[in-house]
Amino acid sequence: MSTPETPALHPGADRRGDADPHSGSGRVYLVGAGPGDPGLLTARALELIAAADVILHDRLIPSAALDGARADAELLFVGKQGGGEAVPQEQTEALMVQRAKAGMTVVRLKGGDPFVFGRGGEEALTLRAAGIPYEVVPGITAGVAASAYAGIPVTHRGLASAVALITGHTQEGTDDSPDKDETAIDWHALAAFPGTLVFYMGVQRLDRITAIIQATTSVPVASAIIPVDVYEPAAVRQLYAELQAGAPDRFVAGLGGPQQPRPLGPLNDYLDQLDHGDPPVPAGRRILAALGPRKLELARDRAAGAVPLLVTPAYTRQARRLLGPGSTLIISQMLVLDTDAARAREAARMPLSFLSGIRGYRANFARMGFADSDIAGLSDRLVDDLVIWGSADTVTARVREHLDAGADQVALTVLNLDGQPRAIEAARELAGRFPR
Repeated sequence: MSTPETPALHPGADRRGDADPHSGSGRVYLVGAGPGDPGLLTARALELIAAADVILHDRLIPSAALDGARADAELLFVGKQGGGEAVPQEQTEALMVQRAKAGMTVVRLKGGDPFVFGRGGEEALTLRAAGIPYEVVPGITAGVAASAYAGIPVTHRGLASAVALITGHTQEGTDDSPDKDETAIDWHALAAFPGTLVFYMGVQRLDRITAIIQATTSVPVASAIIPVDVYEPAAVRQLYAELQAGAPDRFVAGLGGPQQPRPLGPLNDYLDQLDHGDPPVPAGRRILAALGPRKLELARDRAAGAVPLLVTPAYTRQARRLLGPGSTLIISQMLVLDTDAARAREAARMPLSFLSGIRGYRANFARMGFADSDIAGLSDRLVDDLVIWGSADTVTARVREHLDAGADQVALTVLNLDGQPRAIEAARELAGRFPR
């Protein structure tokens, strides 16, 4: 299907029957590598990876995706890293055309689906203009896969009969363009959209932290949370240096570990690069998102402290013992300012239904004594212990439990359904109830 603004790309593409990777003529395959699980690579993708002379790949492909490539294949990274180095799109397209005209079989391997925020359409148009035959191999897009893994269908009979895929990135203009950072998204229209909204790449630029610091005069600002598998250490070092020069000792780099089975090794490597880069980011000016004991120990030894999310006061007490008295402990807590138990729990279960599907959170829920049935069913006990709900007095009392257990600060995130107090309303009601 094509939109009125976008030409249909299909006529320029060879179909699979005419696109034999062993034919000897140069051609390009725009291949989707799926959402990160190597088990979700398609059979066609694996076949093409094994036959390719050249593979141009981005950062978001599965870690094992290139294992099947030929030993003599040319593997070129052409990815883009948030806040760090990037291979210009024009260079990627030039490489595809150049290698194909040299008679090579080229696989352009990219995470997700090539035509879902993957710039595959642009690449297809370039190939068609150059007279290069190509084939598009779809992949499973992350917005649908992540929701499915979390047990959240993007469409559901009677609830959501439509789904919108939205990019959180803007298209930048020229340096002197007045709308350089303006987005083309109609947010008012999206607010009225009768279905599921799936946002891709919502964390766009670190320089928004700079804007927050420039808009204030003295309050310390911690980023929450810079994902280390999205932003290069060099980008964090540069941000720290710039903010330290203009607003000394006001920025704390909040860092979140990579979303992979064994995150501690890569996270340690990342911290090494912050320690020894030019300029360095001192351990005292960074804080780690941490749940389990090993992450807490890393936060104690290599950062100013830790930020656990969704924990009980008893766990806060354990975290304080492990961190010791010298580390900062900030508890990130969700709340619903509503005394109606059914409605409050309904609001609380919305984020819990997603987070309980993530291995690190699920393991920490079990570590805090919740049974598999509590976690799978999001029992009232689990909801009531992990999310604060009730009156302002109840919220105040629960926050004080964490402070009494050793937390230095409690960061509150307000959840709400229609008719429940929103963040600004909750802030007004809770203002003045906590120590400064």
